[in-house]
Amino acid sequence: MGKYFKHGCGSPTKGLFILATILILALGTTSMALAGPVVADFVLLNGKVVTVDSNDSIVQAVAVKSGKIIALGTSSEIRSLVGAETRVIDVRGRTVIPGLLDSHGHHARTAMRAGRSVDVSQEAGVDNIADLQEKIRARAATIPKGARISCSKEDDFKLAEKRHPTRWELDEAAPDNPVSVSTVGGHFTIYNSLAFELAGITKDTPDPEGGKFERDPVTGELTGGTHETARRMVSNSLPSVPDLPMEIQMAALKAAMLDWSRNGLTTIYNSGSGALSAMTSLRRQGEQIVRFRTNGSIDALSALGADARGIGDEWIKVVGSKHLMDGACSARTLYMREPFLHRDDDFYGVLTKTKGQIFEELDRAWAAGIRTSTHSNGDAALDIYLDVIEELQKRYPEQTDRRDIIIHCTVTPPDIVARIASLGLFPTIFGAYPWYHGDKLAPAYGEKRLEYMFAVRSFIDAGVGVSAHSDYSASPYPPLMAFQGLVNRVTSGGKPTGQSQKISVMECLRLYTINAAYMYHDEDILGSLEIGKYGDMVVLGEDILTVPTMTLIDVPIDITIVGGEIVFKR
Repeated sequence: MGKYFKHGCGSPTKGLFILATILILALGTTSMALAGPVVADFVLLNGKVVTVDSNDSIVQAVAVKSGKIIALGTSSEIRSLVGAETRVIDVRGRTVIPGLLDSHGHHARTAMRAGRSVDVSQEAGVDNIADLQEKIRARAATIPKGARISCSKEDDFKLAEKRHPTRWELDEAAPDNPVSVSTVGGHFTIYNSLAFELAGITKDTPDPEGGKFERDPVTGELTGGTHETARRMVSNSLPSVPDLPMEIQMAALKAAMLDWSRNGLTTIYNSGSGALSAMTSLRRQGEQIVRFRTNGSIDALSALGADARGIGDEWIKVVGSKHLMDGACSARTLYMREPFLHRDDDFYGVLTKTKGQIFEELDRAWAAGIRTSTHSNGDAALDIYLDVIEELQKRYPEQTDRRDIIIHCTVTPPDIVARIASLGLFPTIFGAYPWYHGDKLAPAYGEKRLEYMFAVRSFIDAGVGVSAHSDYSASPYPPLMAFQGLVNRVTSGGKPTGQSQKISVMECLRLYTINAAYMYHDEDILGSLEIGKYGDMVVLGEDILTVPTMTLIDVPIDITIVGGEIVFKR
């Protein structure tokens, strides 16, 4: 593991021209006889190729055959592999990095549901509650009375009122339709009065275990906001929003993959298995251009004979089970040791399951040998999670290379970082949040806690194999936005946030390449540019290692290559 989670940047080397003795490995066969000179399918020349190998080597050129890298070295060395059919790209000194990996998000679901949900984000033109109401009115005018209106990506901090709409404000927009408005980070939904009525929920309805209804502090009336299991109490009683036809879902997924590759992403670790059918169909048609990993149920994985490494191949793979423990960072609902600062009601966030419940869930996965990814955000939730993992490691001592993942792992004071390191766990933290959501965090969490949120510096210094993710659509997925936030620790509004956690560009590159690949058992085929790995790489318009760090977000993605095939070119 230490090979991949190194802290610094080693001295670049000129040439790594290794070819003949490992060509058989690169081609994925042990029976091939080499009858003549080796000719590459794809060659990239005259670059500054940042390999992200264990020495952080930098070379000039790369050769790919049958999707895998067969040689790296100087341009003159690699030219010897060019034949009549070889595709050659001269990048004229530009920087080349491994293809970028987003280690957690909801990319596919968001893409496939785009037509079913009303986008009420600031990016969609919603700057205040009146704008949000107008979006809802417009959708209500196109559907029958009684049909559900589902809205997504609401962000109270980016509304002029700096608050969520109430159920009564949603009533004004669509009194005859049940309305749900989900926040950008999920885990919190506002419903209108008709939705509560259809669910049979009143001010006298108690909060469910693992959830909470927001209420007027004086009258006790429901204001519309719901957390976790309370959300589902309402949603499960409402008419469903019909799925789009499969051909439309596939078209949406195909368009989304192009945009992912436009941003340098070559592998997505997607939460939820709902897109497997559409993605598999696209692959059969030869239209899958981004590698896809996803979660599955414990029962399904067990039936397929999966182990901790998952099941599948280089294009589509089911990599474990997903579990949920607490609320959301951007919604300010994660479960913490100390209360939030922006509220007057001693609100500590929401724990969605008891310790016994999460132990039972994870124990089922461990008993089946299935790797787990567990959403555990706040320090109080992490205390419980780590206690559970300690017990499971004692119960199953033979399972030594599971690589269980902590999704988000947001509020991590030093004692939690030390426990994670000692247990050998793998956190993946929010990458874009310091930049994209940073301005809303200080009022809720306070400056002290910000110094151990998204604590990449602390994890790296403790030798923890940490990666980063977008959690899209909770934040935008362009990785360079995450580079901007994690390297500079400055918000989009220009305010410092958790400056003690700053990292270098090279360290950030590892979060989005080899570290992400390692935690999902993909390090032998993805995450760095090395012999035998797939030829996934990104050509940048500027040198990410030397540009001023406050301009990282603006570095152009010129070309994205997957398996030696160009899938995007600017």
